[in-house]
Amino acid sequence: MNFFNERKAAAVFKHALLGSYLTPFAMKTGSASPNNEVAFIDGYAGAGRYEDGSDGSPALVLSTARSLAPHRKLKAYFVEADSQTLAKLNLLVNDRGNGLDVRTFHGEITDHISQLLTLTTNIPTFTFMDPFGLAVPFETIVSLFKRQTGGRIPISEALINFTAVGLRRIAGHLTSATPSEATLCRMDNVCGGNWWREAWLNSLPDREKAELAVVEGYMHRLSKAAGSGGWTTEVRNKRHHKPVYYLVFLSRHFDGLALYGESQSIALEKWRKHLYEVDNDGTLFSSEEDFKAAEVELKEAWISEIQENLQRLLQEKGAFIVGENYADTFGEALGKARTLHLRKAWKNLHAIGLTQTNSMGDILNKKIERTRN
Repeated sequence: MNFFNERKAAAVFKHALLGSYLTPFAMKTGSASPNNEVAFIDGYAGAGRYEDGSDGSPALVLSTARSLAPHRKLKAYFVEADSQTLAKLNLLVNDRGNGLDVRTFHGEITDHISQLLTLTTNIPTFTFMDPFGLAVPFETIVSLFKRQTGGRIPISEALINFTAVGLRRIAGHLTSATPSEATLCRMDNVCGGNWWREAWLNSLPDREKAELAVVEGYMHRLSKAAGSGGWTTEVRNKRHHKPVYYLVFLSRHFDGLALYGESQSIALEKWRKHLYEVDNDGTLFSSEEDFKAAEVELKEAWISEIQENLQRLLQEKGAFIVGENYADTFGEALGKARTLHLRKAWKNLHAIGLTQTNSMGDILNKKIERTRN
């Protein structure tokens, strides 16, 4: 099947994540940028939409740019290496990009990175790297976070597809009787060195452990080099399948990481809905109510998890800023639940008199305090 015929579940999640995050990113970062401008770079844009009519990332970005106007000016830069695919992308841009600031570039992202960095000088920029094969070179990503003019480093964030399938294939050369050093060097280029080889080999024979060791090492080194924090998310086409790829998100600001967590929760819900519809397509007894009931059960479990974590942290600390204890607050619900579930958990504690502060307002930056007896 041609890749662009229809979206698989992994792509549904990825595009839901991008669609959920881009608007809050633009609204927040563009509030203080020149002319309220923000930029989006798509390093591997593709045709922009699938043959079944569903939107790819460029179509999503163009729709977002139009919805943001005139409050924010989203400048879109799409890079595509394949000539035929670029022709389809240009048709999309001509169709949906009228009146928007959008440009396409023919070639690899590495061919145009210098120009793109110049075009986005002083503009908050979100970069999406979603190649079909190996991820973009390590140093190219780091360069996105080194944009600087007059001592000021503008806001930079990135979402990167780190291929699990490609990693497994190339790592096979480490134990092959006939390894290809050239192939191994390609992964060195992606990972910023050959450290990943030892990380993989030291974890064998557990290949899942080896894979996670490389992904975690990649995130650690990339976020350190970029001076950022980040998320790593496994992306699957089925719940029981191995990850197809990992999405690596980088941001220097807690607000960006928190907003991304919100978007990830929304995207996961859309992913679960897509899987439910695919699994029950054509069956006689499937019901929308079944999906809703399963979602309620999930969310109740998250609220219970968060509530227990808040109660434990209150016992330990007496009072604390939730955002400064973000991971500990969400616990096992991290990346799955979002602020509305946190607010419900906090509200429950307040209702039974365990906290003297309520759950109103900006709860991530608000202090929760234990009730004094």
